[in-house]
This record gives sequence, C-alpha cells and structure tokens, in this order.
Amino acid sequence: MISSSARIRWVSAAAIIAIVASIVVISPAPATAAPTALPFLGGFDSARGGSASFQFGVYYEQARTAVEFHYPELRLTAFGDVTTTALTDVDIIYLDASRNNSQAITPLSTDEQTQLSEWVNGGGCLILAVDNDTYDPAHAAAANASLLAPFGMAAQGNISAKVTVKVPNAALSPVTDGLYAIVGELTQNYPGALSSVGEKGLSLATNAKGAALAVIPTGALTASSGPVIVVSDTNTFSDDADQGLFLENSSLFLNTIDYCLHPGGRSISRLFSPYLVKQ
Repeated sequence: MISSSARIRWVSAAAIIAIVASIVVISPAPATAAPTALPFLGGFDSARGGSASFQFGVYYEQARTAVEFHYPELRLTAFGDVTTTALTDVDIIYLDASRNNSQAITPLSTDEQTQLSEWVNGGGCLILAVDNDTYDPAHAAAANASLLAPFGMAAQGNISAKVTVKVPNAALSPVTDGLYAIVGELTQNYPGALSSVGEKGLSLATNAKGAALAVIPTGALTASSGPVIVVSDTNTFSDDADQGLFLENSSLFLNTIDYCLHPGGRSISRLFSPYLVKQ
C-alpha cells in the first residue's frame, strides 16, 4: 500500500514531469547547409609547362606538398591553353615562364592574355614566376612579356649569382606580412627583375636590376579584381633539389597562397586549423 505522504510525493513528481513536458519543444534537426565548393589551383599541364608545371612538374614537389599539408581543401587542375573553359571554377592560377632550366614556355597568345586578364578582373588570384632573359636567349624575354604585359608589367636583365633581397616594408601587403610570417627577405638564384610593376602594382622588394617581388592588390584593377603576385625568379618557390629555393622562401609562398584564398586579409581563423604550422 502506498502511504498518503508517498502518494503526494509521487503525484507531485508526476505533475512536475507533465508540466516540463508541456513546455519543452523538440526542435526539428537543423537544415543541412549546402556544401561549399572546394577551391581550385590551376596552371599549365606537363605538355606546356614541362618540369615547371605546378601541378605535375618535378620542380614543384615541395610546393605541392606544402599546399596539400596546409590547405588540403585546395584541389589542383591543369590546362594546356588559357581559355574561358579552362579557367572556369579555377580560383588561383600559378604560371611559371620556364619549362626547365634552359627552355621557356610557349608565350601566351593575344587571346590567352585577354582571357587571363578578364579572369583576374573577375576575382581570380594570379601568381606569376618569371626569370632572367638569358637562360633561353631566343625565347625567355617573349615568355616573360606574354605573362606580364596584360598587367602593365615588364621584365629585364640577369643577375649571375644567388642573392638575398630585403623587404623594406612588409606591412605593405599580406604577401609579406601574412599568416605564416612577417617576411623580411627573400632569396633568388640567377634572377631577372621587373623594370615596371605597372600603374597599379607595388614593388615589395628590389634587387640590383629592379623589382624582385611585386603585387597588384585585390581590387586595384577593377572593383572586383583579384590580386596578381609576381616573383622575378622562377627558382623562388621551386624545389631545392633542382636549383630552387623553396625552403628559404616557404613562408612567402604560404603567405601568398593564404592571400589568394582570403584576399580580404590575414585569415586569423586558420590559427585553429590542425593543418597550420606557424613558421
């Protein structure tokens, strides 16, 4: 038999449960957000880019490994010709003016230059690696010019030595004052130089012949344009095993990729990424 006091306690508990149940509303499961498209980094295929194809070439194995580690969401794609179709859905383009240490790429055609310029004006981020004009005397200057001319830039000369170039004011750009490091210098190996960085460009570092590192900032060309980052030595981000200087310039490279993915500024949120190793 349940005593009176026990019955009262039981009734009270039941009443409380009923009251709570009446006010608790079970919310439906939140709608699943539409998946965000993963970004693409594009560049020349092996047929056009040779050993210096960012996607496939032996010169960029260290850079590709760094991208895979720090930005696993970034997918690689390649093309032979710069066309509207090839650039569709591509967010970053990396183009090297050389195929190897003694041969330049086939220069961009006028139509390819137009397509590349329009892609940047639409918000794409372009990374260009040009070089001296003597490693392939008959073709290097034309290859450099075909990449730079659409943005009002020009290259010249050769420095027959490995040089260290100072960055006098890193705060001018997220490329030099970015997520991975404040870059105070970069190293070059037999570089060329930029004789002009264009009306909208900023020289971030200068060697004995001209600008060694330059950037056209986001929104400088048009209201919606992406940035253009240029180094005057193709060895800057290429493999150490192939006369390159990736390890010495790795922070600059990662700052550049981060700027391309987050052109509004330093992506502080990535400080909590398991893939981030602050250098």
